[in-house]
Amino acid sequence: MGFNFPPYVVLGVMMLILLFLGTLMEQVAIMMITIPIFMPIVRAFGWDPVWYGLLYLVNMSVGMKSPPFGLCLFVMQGIAPPEISTMDVYKSVTPSIILDCIAITIFIFFPGIVTILPNLMTH
Repeated sequence: MGFNFPPYVVLGVMMLILLFLGTLMEQVAIMMITIPIFMPIVRAFGWDPVWYGLLYLVNMSVGMKSPPFGLCLFVMQGIAPPEISTMDVYKSVTPSIILDCIAITIFIFFPGIVTILPNLMTH
């Protein structure tokens, strides 16, 4: 917090860290490592924890589908017929990754989309 970076830069770095870790590690391990570090930052910036939690989870789903070690890729390869190559699996998941990244971008710039229902429940 002492570096005085703009909030969106900090959020972008946090999302990139999660994406990078998601390509290499299992999601529970990532959560155990990053949540104790990231949640004080979320509170310090005054971000809604529900909003950040959704960004976090969508980012985790991108990591599960991202090469080289995305868990879902191995599952898909395991159930695919033998004639389906690993590269075919990687290519097939690309549209899903792109759509998830678009969703993350929309959620960042329009947080009301994420928080409208939780806010209605608290009133």
